[in-house]
Amino acid sequence: MGAVSLVAAIHGPRGWGLKVYAVIVALLSATGLGISLRHSYLQHFPPKVESCGADLGFLLNTNPLGNALPKIFAGTGSCSKVDWSLLGLSIPEGAAVAYVAFTVVVIWLAFFRKPEN
Repeated sequence: MGAVSLVAAIHGPRGWGLKVYAVIVALLSATGLGISLRHSYLQHFPPKVESCGADLGFLLNTNPLGNALPKIFAGTGSCSKVDWSLLGLSIPEGAAVAYVAFTVVVIWLAFFRKPEN
């Protein structure tokens, strides 16, 4: 979303070009929203057996660092644990709010704002 928005800002399109960029950003935002809603669902309704991956200690003890690094950045072993919250929202819930806000702003800017002369 950020990369497409940056390209759009540099390009400075008007008319249908602005709408194309807005639709691309909205689709990317919808993808992020779907992922964050799924993660939030897993936090509220954890599965009986978690299958989100191995924890950090296991990865570092059983793999060389070169093999462990990609797995480390893929996620932790506990996808249903809420480690941090702000205003009562977990990270995926806050991300969902942000994705909705991004989508509303982008659609408003491209389709409903009156262009300046």
